[in-house]
Amino acid sequence: MFGLILLISAGVSAQEDKVWPMAEYMPCMPGCESRKDRNERRDCTKEKVSEHLIASLKYPAEAKKAGEEGVAVISFVVRKNGEVTDLVIDEDPGFGMGAAAMKAVKKLNKLWVPGEHLGEAASVQMKIPVHFVLPEVEEVQSAAPASDVYTVVDEMPVFKGCEDKSVAESRQCTFEKIMEYTDENLKYPEEAKTAKVEGTVRIKFVINEDGMLTSPMIVEGIGGGCDEEALRVLNSMPPWKAGIQDGKAVKVEMELPFRFKLRGE
Repeated sequence: MFGLILLISAGVSAQEDKVWPMAEYMPCMPGCESRKDRNERRDCTKEKVSEHLIASLKYPAEAKKAGEEGVAVISFVVRKNGEVTDLVIDEDPGFGMGAAAMKAVKKLNKLWVPGEHLGEAASVQMKIPVHFVLPEVEEVQSAAPASDVYTVVDEMPVFKGCEDKSVAESRQCTFEKIMEYTDENLKYPEEAKTAKVEGTVRIKFVINEDGMLTSPMIVEGIGGGCDEEALRVLNSMPPWKAGIQDGKAVKVEMELPFRFKLRGE
């Protein structure tokens, strides 16, 4: 299993024909071109690209075995005919992740609706960071859990938007939705930035029979305001689909990591 976060941004490239680092309307996925609001068009494209990559991206066995995670950044050009060219691995965390991300992005070839600039179709430079994250929203083996709180159930709780999928698909979907939600809502505290605080905040919580997130508890913190920020984002999450055991909704204890890592501009 893996988590996947997608951010689509502009870069710079030099080609025989004019390649724009930014366009009035950036390339998008079919079905998103009617969105004239740029934010809506971007979000629609992000969702559809994510769907395509989830279906094709494989977590490299080498990385799994070594317990490695990372971000592979792939840059490419979306041409006027929707063709994807000039693919380059800008950042490769190793262990096969760069190659896996490249292979998945290649499958987006000719799926794009070209960008538009100055009233005409335009070739545009794009960049996709693909995050490989090993599953850590997992059953917490508590030494002495409450008698009515489970750590492993027939059907684990599912994040909003993944309710109608199969058990296997819903688990993968849950990882993806959590990563998307965290990416959109988690803010790096200024105190942590100034002090260059980095690390992972781990929070244990319970999803009750109604799907509500309860009993959050920080089991590993890093300070600098990161603990409070992670707790804020966790508490802001929408209701989940409750876990099922023997055909009944039950309380399930889980754990979620929030990673804070400073990056360049």
